Amino acid sequence: MKRLLLAAAAALAFATPALSKDIVPQQFRGNWCGLMDSDDGFVRTPKPCHSDEADSLTVKADETYHNANDGTTFGHCKVLMTDPYKLGRPEYIVRLKCGDETELYWMYLSRGKLFHNKFKGGGYR
Repeated sequence: MKRLLLAAAAALAFATPALSKDIVPQQFRGNWCGLMDSDDGFVRTPKPCHSDEADSLTVKADETYHNANDGTTFGHCKVLMTDPYKLGRPEYIVRLKCGDETELYWMYLSRGKLFHNKFKGGGYR
């Protein structure tokens, strides 16, 4: 499940420049490293992740994807929309299209780390 969420966020980042829309706020864009199956969030990095246990996530203007240790990518998801969850705070609801499925995810920054999980709140459009 977590891999699907990460894949969804990763697919959010990958887009062709000609068709790219700036949907994802700038503070979320970039390369992020974290431990697989960990709830500790992702840390921004300018280089590939160091450990075999690391999960590398790339977030771009309108897609996300994961980077495998062998240099391939997986989990491409298209970002359809981002919506501030709480005004004035870096917390967003993100609608991702991963393959045939469209789901809502929670994306936020805390203490310099990126967190994203499937949105479980109720009453959101």
